[in-house]
Amino acid sequence: MFNKLLVAAIMLATSNQIMADEPASMSLTGTATVTAAPDIAYISAAVVTKNDDAQAALEANSTLMTAVYKTLDGVGITLKEIKTSNFSFNRTYRRVKTGDNYKNVFDGYQVSNNIRIEVCDLSILGKVMTAMVQAGVTDMGQVSFGSTEATAKLDEARKLAMQDALKKAKIYSENGDFKLVRITNLTEQQSRGREIYSRAMAASADSSAVPVSGGALSFSMTIHVSWEIEPLAWRALPIKGPAKNRAIRSGQ
Repeated sequence: MFNKLLVAAIMLATSNQIMADEPASMSLTGTATVTAAPDIAYISAAVVTKNDDAQAALEANSTLMTAVYKTLDGVGITLKEIKTSNFSFNRTYRRVKTGDNYKNVFDGYQVSNNIRIEVCDLSILGKVMTAMVQAGVTDMGQVSFGSTEATAKLDEARKLAMQDALKKAKIYSENGDFKLVRITNLTEQQSRGREIYSRAMAASADSSAVPVSGGALSFSMTIHVSWEIEPLAWRALPIKGPAKNRAIRSGQ
């Protein structure tokens, strides 16, 4: 029994010592946001055809897509700037009521060819969208904007976020009578700016160009930083009068 109590006491003392030896810490968040003018646009679009005959549906889609590619080439969009994002060929059905019940009835074959276009010259963006619709695009999807300086902008945001965290840490340490020893952990959360138009306006056959503006892009960075901290050293200074020396913190 005595041995068990001795072991328990030793374990408790060791645990308390470990807890006492753990350094004090402080965690703060630094944030920063930088902006950039967009210099690239991405257009999502699709050509959808439907026919009771499978071959006819496929041929109609191919004819329209060929016209779209030719038209895009005519306005300065090369093949390397066009990417097929999805292609589907499906049987379609519609629900028909017969008496008190419903049943699915064959409704033809549908072919969908989805493409994503990269426009590096924003001055022709509206012209490109108009030309696509006139050439046979049946579904204009999202138009989003980006920046070729995204990586540099995020690095700039990182620097500013770190400066923000250090500024806060300095304020706390100078007013809390402790010093920063070292950074023990750092994590980041980033947000790449991309302004998105939920759906592009379909251009009419006689319109000159769809009016589109990219606005401004924001690139945000949030960092979470943890420091090991320790109190400032104490030192004794003599004071006048009968009172004994008083202790004050150095660095004040």
